[in-house]
Amino acid sequence: MRIRRALIGLLAGAAVSAPAAADTLCLGPSEANGILGTVDCTAPVPFLLETKWIGFAETEEEHCEDCVHHSGYVCLGWDVCAWTISASDTDPFVNVAPLPDDGRLHLWYVQGSTPSPGFSAAEFGIGGTLVWRDFEMLNGGLWLPEAMPDLLLAVPGCPAPPRLVGRFLVERPSPVDRSTWGRTKAIYR
Repeated sequence: MRIRRALIGLLAGAAVSAPAAADTLCLGPSEANGILGTVDCTAPVPFLLETKWIGFAETEEEHCEDCVHHSGYVCLGWDVCAWTISASDTDPFVNVAPLPDDGRLHLWYVQGSTPSPGFSAAEFGIGGTLVWRDFEMLNGGLWLPEAMPDLLLAVPGCPAPPRLVGRFLVERPSPVDRSTWGRTKAIYR
């Protein structure tokens, strides 16, 4: 639809500017290990469980997620853990919204497995168009900054969902960052 409007504008002689791309922050497999997982608190041997997620986007068209919604559960599955990235520190499901002025997006643990709803550790990669510069653990726990660009977390006490785990400091990519040269440069940051 946007392309059609742009072509009509060009044919009519009007100046047309391309709409700005909506930015996203999504979860995925880690670059280091290819892991997208959450460790439960089952004693004596914890399990690495399937992990689903709902990412953050500025528009519904750009929304990223790996989750099937179902009443009573965030994602379908008995042994499935789920995480969200939200624009809110009080509601884990503000997943489509304008980027907050302070550049902070919140990571929530929103669903645990049925036998053990809490979690002790998690590992995943962070993707999307937004550039994340920092992460701050909230409510106790440990984040390993050396794992960047992946996120590696550990928490004591096996907290149950919903749990605000931390917050990202993100910024929009510059026009250079959006270019091929910018993506190459990001490898060496």
